[in-house]
Amino acid sequence: MILRPQYTQRPIEVLLVGPANSGKRTIADQLISCRDTFISISTNEELPKNAFEVLGHVDFIFFVLDMTNKESLVVFEKALEHTAPEYLVNRCAVLITKIDRLQKSLIVESRVQFIIDRYTPDMQLFRCNLTNDESYVTK
Repeated sequence: MILRPQYTQRPIEVLLVGPANSGKRTIADQLISCRDTFISISTNEELPKNAFEVLGHVDFIFFVLDMTNKESLVVFEKALEHTAPEYLVNRCAVLITKIDRLQKSLIVESRVQFIIDRYTPDMQLFRCNLTNDESYVTK
């Protein structure tokens, strides 16, 4: 979906949206280290109301939700409101971070899925552990 051959003229533009300390920088570092694609990554703590103009050059959006930060859910809902419908179907995904800290979780995954389903049932939801060397992502 977001993979493009390395020899293309334009990098794949990826936007990571989520509050501070949600794991955006760690995810960006991992994506940039991928040698099979030419990626340009931007991070933002929230999408502005004029996001339709900003998203013109973005190929894919990852909404990053920190399970231990309730503000993540607020940022996510606002971002969805400001995202063009054509992005929501096949150019966005949700990445839930800090799943290894479920005992400290302030967000219920079913609530996240409910919010996603209100906009589009086709958006992918991934779970990610970013806190140790045995990090993993599950779908």
